[in-house]
Amino acid sequence: TDGAKCVYTGDFKLADGLTTTGAGIIECDTLMIESTYGLPEYVFPERERVLDEMEKFVKSHADDIIIFGSYEVGKAQELIKFLNSHCSVVPVVNRKISKFCKVYEKHGVKLEYAEAGTHEAEELMKGGFPAVLPRKLINAEFKSMMEHAHHRKCYTAIATGWALKYSYGVDRMFALSDHADFRQICEYAEGSKAKKVICMHGYEEELATNLRERGIDARPFK
Repeated sequence: TDGAKCVYTGDFKLADGLTTTGAGIIECDTLMIESTYGLPEYVFPERERVLDEMEKFVKSHADDIIIFGSYEVGKAQELIKFLNSHCSVVPVVNRKISKFCKVYEKHGVKLEYAEAGTHEAEELMKGGFPAVLPRKLINAEFKSMMEHAHHRKCYTAIATGWALKYSYGVDRMFALSDHADFRQICEYAEGSKAKKVICMHGYEEELATNLRERGIDARPFK
């Protein structure tokens, strides 16, 4: 645009995930940045520490059912990769998550999982097993149904940045997010050297105010 560069981040994070590479900071004149976690209180704990806590949780219930509630694409695949690489287990997934996993595999991301309804899944479900299922399914009624059907304890968990604020009625919450936290958002805004920053999708007003206090010309998207 007349020799100027505009960058739109969409949802991003600077750190590498288990199935993704962290975003690189692009220098620009105008930056439009997501502000999902645009408040100073949203600073995630060290990623490896969260993964260690998740690993201890899974391994301490090896003889039970552990169900991670997740979005079907993105977080589900990262959780599957975590269960494979950190816990050496193969989770059961539903058909929709399996469908997205096949796309990941097509692009070189190796994932080990068993689709519900297959012989492999039936064999896994004869003992204690982990599962990754759509988040909307994970509630007290579903947990009780699983315990009744398999005659063993069931524990539910969700991995999300909102673990810093909400409980969602599950047994464990882990602050593992696909988004940048407040520190990373500010790091990107400062590193971009943008002359103008537009904050959107989240705490736009609050983030813009904070960035202005840091000497950045920022405003909320309207």
